[in-house]
Amino acid sequence: MGSWSSFLKGVHWISNHHPAVANLSLGGVPKDPRIEKLVVRAINQLVEDGVTVVVAAGNDGVDVMHRIPSTLDSVISVGATSALNSRLISSNYGSCVDIYALGENLAGPGSKSTTHRTRDSGTSISAAVVTGSVAAFLEAQPTAEPNEAKQWLIEKSEVGKVKNFPGLGS
Repeated sequence: MGSWSSFLKGVHWISNHHPAVANLSLGGVPKDPRIEKLVVRAINQLVEDGVTVVVAAGNDGVDVMHRIPSTLDSVISVGATSALNSRLISSNYGSCVDIYALGENLAGPGSKSTTHRTRDSGTSISAAVVTGSVAAFLEAQPTAEPNEAKQWLIEKSEVGKVKNFPGLGS
């Protein structure tokens, strides 16, 4: 099971500690359909338990329609844009992506020391940005359910701002 096993252990930890929002930056197509069913069940259970789940759409530059967890209606799937509001060429796309957020060359904490900073790009960074927005919303609306957080986020988003590459249709 490899990384899917670790992923499920992480989801189990989240379930036991019950934060208001969780950022999951792993996805793909499990080779074993049983693993896919376990992942889907675990994430949907988190959402049923009241955890808003934000996921990175992935960085393969492909339609995310067959990759979990981005395909789940219960999650907020996030694609990445550049500072010029263009979809990053590496960002996955498609009808399962709920929102795009800046994900290019953003500064964050590094691993070398408590003061180390690093820059990174991709949908994991975009998902972190969206997770912060959702956390702020949930702080102001602590009884909001995950679907209400997702609806709020979509309502506050600007439609038509992302410039797509020809023929990709997201």
